Amino acid sequence: MVSGGCLIIEERDRTSREGFFSCVNLSAWEVLFRDFQLSDRHWTGIEAITDGIIYFFTYPQPDMPYHKGVYAVDLLTGKLLWQHEEFTFGWIRNGQLFATVEEHGITRYIILDSRTGVVINPSPDPVTVEAERTTGEQSEDYSDYRFPVQTDGKGLGGFLPEVFPDATTIALAEYVQTEDIFLCAVHRARTTGSYEVEFLAVENGGKKKLLSVPLHQEVKGFIADLFFVWKEYVIIIQEKTSLGIYRLTGRI
Repeated sequence: MVSGGCLIIEERDRTSREGFFSCVNLSAWEVLFRDFQLSDRHWTGIEAITDGIIYFFTYPQPDMPYHKGVYAVDLLTGKLLWQHEEFTFGWIRNGQLFATVEEHGITRYIILDSRTGVVINPSPDPVTVEAERTTGEQSEDYSDYRFPVQTDGKGLGGFLPEVFPDATTIALAEYVQTEDIFLCAVHRARTTGSYEVEFLAVENGGKKKLLSVPLHQEVKGFIADLFFVWKEYVIIIQEKTSLGIYRLTGRI
């Protein structure tokens, strides 16, 4: 997840199941904070990131899917700014955070100042809330992101046959094509029935490989969403334990 030029990374310890959050400034190649945790270290996640604040949530119990609590954390420092454990995050619009609270079995909306957490309207008009919710959903902007599209070896061979002479061994591929560069993660079938996964960056219309990164030496099934593009940056997940960040040059 990227906001304001900062990449927010969530990691999970496979043994303890604790969650850790870190933040990297992409343009400055600077780690802003590392291994942030809420008091509940296990059952937590991110609702939204906007205006320099990360909004976290927790789960009431591990087996309950709905969210509970609003925790505002500074994007640049990782410091907790404010929290409301009894509220549930809804959405943010024009500096107002719409949340719900349950009292005596009844759920109602409230409006907070998104930067301070102060309640500015404890009982807003339902018609106004619904109008703001609809507008807020329509205003989400993902135009800076480019997510990969799936194809197979035959599809890759059609794009760049010189680069993929082994296209018949490629069971699945995901790709993003910019004006100058073809980016892809390919699953090559092994004789054991498993797959090895590699990320490639190739010049469009040419035979030159610009980058080759092994992602997984051996996996039993397909793994999707191994990379994405945000503006001129390519973010790659390697072996589920490390992250590769590359900057594109040329036309995007």
